[in-house]
Amino acid sequence: MRTSAKFAILLAATALASAALAGTYRWVDKDGVTVYSQTPPPPGVEATTVKAPPAPPKNSGEDSLDSLKQQYQSFQDREDIRKERMIEQQEDQELQQKREHNCQAAKHNLAILQGPARSLIQTPDGEYQRIDEETRSQQIEEANKMIDQYCD
Repeated sequence: MRTSAKFAILLAATALASAALAGTYRWVDKDGVTVYSQTPPPPGVEATTVKAPPAPPKNSGEDSLDSLKQQYQSFQDREDIRKERMIEQQEDQELQQKREHNCQAAKHNLAILQGPARSLIQTPDGEYQRIDEETRSQQIEEANKMIDQYCD
């Protein structure tokens, strides 16, 4: 029994030592082929020991979940900014279209008012109304102001 206990201890010590010394070896054989092995190369062959890659960091599941939540929130923030910019661009485009429409309307009104003297103008409700020269000059002045405001 003593001998078997000593043998078991010696066997365990040998297994631990060989596990500790086990590594990966790299060498080039006689045919020029690179060989990777956990057993040492044949005698007389120069080999290098390859280090194992570092172990991945040990994160808890909560750390990984927090990281994913932060990445998702960052994505959502960028998406919100992108949507806001699109809305701003659409609003700018609509404003530009309104300005262009108002510019064309002001130019059209000015052309009518500066055209041959008319004593009748059409009101917004579709009726015609007579205007005097003073009202006509005021409307020409207002059309010029609108042109200055809406036309670049």
